[in-house]
Amino acid sequence: MVVDTLRATTTMAAMLANQAESVLPIAELDEARRLKEEMADILLAGERNNRPPVGFDGGNSPLEYPVERVAGRRILLTTTNGTHAIERCRQSGTLCAGALVNASAVAQWLATVGGDAVIVLAGQEGELALEDWLAGGAIVERAGGFHRSDAAEASRLAYCACRDNLLAALKDCQHGRELWQQGMQSDLIFASREDSLPVVPVRSCQTGGDQGRGRAWFRRA
Repeated sequence: MVVDTLRATTTMAAMLANQAESVLPIAELDEARRLKEEMADILLAGERNNRPPVGFDGGNSPLEYPVERVAGRRILLTTTNGTHAIERCRQSGTLCAGALVNASAVAQWLATVGGDAVIVLAGQEGELALEDWLAGGAIVERAGGFHRSDAAEASRLAYCACRDNLLAALKDCQHGRELWQQGMQSDLIFASREDSLPVVPVRSCQTGGDQGRGRAWFRRA
């Protein structure tokens, strides 16, 4: 599982909750643009420095992709941190995208899948991001039946300490402060709403296809 609660995995959950057909995370800008040329009917979404790159159809805000815009559409998504983390898990087989907005849905899905679960926190430019630590902890808190590593237990305890005011916690995170100062307060409010999206974006060897250079698309579980 990959967690990038501000904002890639939150946005992926929002896209699929609003009936997008599938989402393909791409790490690099140039490759995303090239794939867009090969698949002209695809929406090209993402950000660099928190803003949509030139020529993109939209940014990385979960609020930019309502039902009327994305229903039945395929979407390419490239971001600074989250899609890179997903690319690093490319060989992992089955993979899901978690965030605060779908924490309970992800925990329930993990229970049905069984086996060990590894949570990969996207972080921010190679550093720990507190918002991902808290979102990971929210999922751990809901997921029974697993032996918890010390890191998983620490993230759970951090989440439990902040759960009564997650918006304040996100606003105090480094990346959260940046987004707030850049006028993206609505994104933080959306991302802080636990269990608002009962959707699990899942990628597996069976959900892919021939396009996207062998990558597998994320679809609703």
